[in-house]
Amino acid sequence: MQNARHIDTFRAGDKKGGGNYSTLKEYLDRRRIKYKPFSETAVTVASTQVKLLDDTLVSGNIAVGGDTAEETTGGLVAAALGGGVGAAITTSITDDVGEVANLVYLRDASTHDPVTSATGRRIYGLLQCASTVADGDPVGASGSENLQVSFVEVGADSSFTLVSIDGDFELRVPVLYAERHTDDYLVEGGAASGSGGEVIDPTQEQTEPLCRYFSVSTQFPANDPLNISTGNGVTGVSSPYGDTISGIRSTEAAFDGDSRIQVYLNGIYQEKEVDVIWVTSLTMKFPVIIDPGDKITLIVPKNY
Repeated sequence: MQNARHIDTFRAGDKKGGGNYSTLKEYLDRRRIKYKPFSETAVTVASTQVKLLDDTLVSGNIAVGGDTAEETTGGLVAAALGGGVGAAITTSITDDVGEVANLVYLRDASTHDPVTSATGRRIYGLLQCASTVADGDPVGASGSENLQVSFVEVGADSSFTLVSIDGDFELRVPVLYAERHTDDYLVEGGAASGSGGEVIDPTQEQTEPLCRYFSVSTQFPANDPLNISTGNGVTGVSSPYGDTISGIRSTEAAFDGDSRIQVYLNGIYQEKEVDVIWVTSLTMKFPVIIDPGDKITLIVPKNY
């Protein structure tokens, strides 16, 4: 009897087709990072750059370093520290295109607004675990914490700067699944995904998406609409380059519902209705300050 280890798939360099997997098992066990919905359990932070997390605040097992055993499903993606938890640090897991696997989204527990610093920048968290944590270990109880979140701003060069926050917040944490363990029904770009997704119709010819970039030279105040054609706002100024994009849908609902339209700020995915908001078919706005040196990326399908 054959199992998934014995069934070959297309390999890179095969004449029949390309691919990264030599067996069906490798293909089924490929990793995907998704996001849980925002937790309604408020995390109280008292003017600090780091918060210890126990199993009453976030629960489950820990996927250390962005990997996990195939039997472990939904592991919280945490970067391993050099020692114990308790000190704020910018340790992260970053792939070869600059996406951060252990990034945590924050929002105010009362207003559900994004969390911003005194400079107007969006604040994120980095999920991290103690060096003693083995892959698949559970989140520790109060008094035996093995998990923490460090709070950071993201610079124009995608670097992290530690910042202090104060108040009650809700977290949206990353989880890792082998493909065989993902839901059999999944909405791309919905609550289970923090990175959007390309919905592919196999009956249509596939083409590369259009990418337009904006290099900011004059600050955009919060909610200053960015014109995707000129690159300018009411007061903000940016230099656009890359592909010409004719529009970003004719209604807010269409923009929000199209997971193929994606927006990044300094390499960080911007969630629609929260981080980036549709204004018109040619303009979008951010509820935070966009500073000189920041870079915005807009991706849309080539034909839509």
